[in-house]
Amino acid sequence: IFKRFAEIVRENYPKEQILTNSTQVEIWFELLADIPDELCMKALKEWIANNKWAPHISDIREYAAKAMQGPVKDWGSAWATVETAIRRYGMYNEAEAMESLDDITREVVKNLGFKSLCLSEADRIEFIKSQFKDLYNRKLERNLHALQTPQHLQIGTEGQQLIGG
Repeated sequence: IFKRFAEIVRENYPKEQILTNSTQVEIWFELLADIPDELCMKALKEWIANNKWAPHISDIREYAAKAMQGPVKDWGSAWATVETAIRRYGMYNEAEAMESLDDITREVVKNLGFKSLCLSEADRIEFIKSQFKDLYNRKLERNLHALQTPQHLQIGTEGQQLIGG
């Protein structure tokens, strides 16, 4: 299927001279090999449909990673689930409250401390929300980066693979 992928790139971007020699083909194949064939082809077609210029390897990986990641809550929606968990479960039912949160939100709440959030003074809520927003958005970026980077190229992280991760 990579052969067909390369043909589509060459046919749609003949002036760019992409995937026209064995070195280019080898590096593109190596850096896209962990992406399922159908997803890689879908990412390429989506790129072609939405952009006027030729894709780079990173563009295909980004489109594929976003498809694998699926819909993601924005930080405001995630914060609303934290507030709901605090109201519903309170400080003494931390395990149940944490279970009610999605993985990313749960990790951010762990970093901030669930009990600390429960005990926060009203005048500090805006500051805490700002911390939550920063941590949440950074976590989303790190997760997307981990999905975008081939496992064998990740340095010092426990990144997920696009398949089997």
